[in-house]
Amino acid sequence: MKNFTISFYFYHLCQTLTDPPEKLSVDADKLWNNLDLFCEKNALLPEGKNLRSYLNYDEKTKALKTTGQSGWLTKTSSPIDFEKSDGAEDWRAEGNLLPFRLHDTYFADLTFSAQPSEMDLQPSELQQFPIDQLLADNINPSLGQSIGIYGEVEKGDRDCQEIAEEYVGAVLENSKYVEPILLNSGNYFGSLLYEYEAAHREYPNKTAKKCHLLVLINNGGANTIELAQKSYEWLRDLLCCRHKILFVYRQSRETYLQGRKLYGELEKKIGNFSKKVSAPEGRLEYLKELLKELPQNYLNYTRCLRDLKAHQT
Repeated sequence: MKNFTISFYFYHLCQTLTDPPEKLSVDADKLWNNLDLFCEKNALLPEGKNLRSYLNYDEKTKALKTTGQSGWLTKTSSPIDFEKSDGAEDWRAEGNLLPFRLHDTYFADLTFSAQPSEMDLQPSELQQFPIDQLLADNINPSLGQSIGIYGEVEKGDRDCQEIAEEYVGAVLENSKYVEPILLNSGNYFGSLLYEYEAAHREYPNKTAKKCHLLVLINNGGANTIELAQKSYEWLRDLLCCRHKILFVYRQSRETYLQGRKLYGELEKKIGNFSKKVSAPEGRLEYLKELLKELPQNYLNYTRCLRDLKAHQT
């Protein structure tokens, strides 16, 4: 691919319904701490600098500030450009980070590009990028991650899916992810779009650990980049909605199973009630025990119903 870029989109909840409106979750800073460790390990920032020094951090409230409920998290409302990192002998990698708050969610877009842009980047050369350190199982965003790949080729449409699979395979090479599956294919501003997903070997059912990949191949000279830049916020927010819906759906399934279990226990107690109270012996002890257990079980069951309604919303 020519004009190659790879973007890592991280979505992380900074607030939940149980947090007061003016306070953030306990682990809200987890995303920035992990990205800061990544930058330090790869010497992406100037000596003496860390990621926190670029972010609009309020020392008094210990929170990142934005203008309103959403917006840039940097002090200058602009991307954080990384110093050029060494790649192979004939090319180098450049990168930048775009951090935002989207209402109750932190978002980070970490993008690398191959320079010079006119060079052909082979799938085997993707190892020059620190991809393995940026997969969801290392950065651990609470809502999950998407990876976007863009490149330009001089191939027919029939060859492009095979090319997409080669690059996706190179991204996940030697990782803890199973072989990715193709979810969808389509067109995005004149370029071919392929959507893949790979489950984590150790956490196959954990939504936030899955690797979601979007491969965009421009094989017709379309002005995809220009149009994609204009619609950047739409795509960013759309992916945010996707991750939140899948995350909440998974939570709803867990809550449903918990509610079914509690419902069964309550029904069992109520079903035995008539039989137990009709027997004179041990009746008082049974009622005392029932008064201890039922209120707590009923409260837990009511909370499950409340959570299910919240998940549905």
